[in-house]
Amino acid sequence: MALNTALITAVFIAAAYVSERPPEWLRDLNPGGDWVKPLLWLAAVIVSLPMFIATARKLQAVGLLIAEVKVKPSAAGEHTTAIRNIIAQFIPLAGTAILGLYILILSSTWLPTLRVTLLLLVIAGTISWLLRRSFIKVYAKAQFALEETFAQQPLPNAVHPPPTLPSMLKEAHLEIATIASGSLAEGRFIRELQLRTHTGASIVGIERSTGSIINPGPDEEIQSGDKLLLLGSPTQLQAALQHLAI
Repeated sequence: MALNTALITAVFIAAAYVSERPPEWLRDLNPGGDWVKPLLWLAAVIVSLPMFIATARKLQAVGLLIAEVKVKPSAAGEHTTAIRNIIAQFIPLAGTAILGLYILILSSTWLPTLRVTLLLLVIAGTISWLLRRSFIKVYAKAQFALEETFAQQPLPNAVHPPPTLPSMLKEAHLEIATIASGSLAEGRFIRELQLRTHTGASIVGIERSTGSIINPGPDEEIQSGDKLLLLGSPTQLQAALQHLAI
């Protein structure tokens, strides 16, 4: 109901703006402009009818719910049904009257004369009665489309494009080096190998029988059978393989 009221407010604010600053083609049709405001007011009412009808239906549901929850047979006794009917009818009538008064106040600065306003209300009421089902269908479709839009998950690539790699990493490659028994690297710490200093390549991962190590520290000991994941350019990787004597 709050969303419907906000939409109705937006429609009347837009209509009020157009009535104060009518486009040139609208002024040319009627230089005096005596019918522009009444026509815009009627158009705003007709556009708002789907939201207005939907709000009235929701008020009916609220009235029935309150009547059912608040009026207990233990307290009302034999008058339970009558009291529930009064509450169920009063709430939608009061809510609709308040919403109608709100619309009149909202459009008070450009509201037509009383006679014209009553005529426009009769026209709007007739249109509402004749096209009530169509307005309900239009509102239901719009509500379903809105709910479906909010329920959709954003596309990762569309909303959050993948980050661009720095130019220095575009030439980087990965290489797996297996440490054989008797290798010069076996039993030594990563910091002792000074692999990055001598070759420019880095050890970014180790896979061994007991598990994998991501981004190992300098004090990680290289063991026989380890598979070292090396990162660097092709030239750096070739130098790293030679340095490890693999």
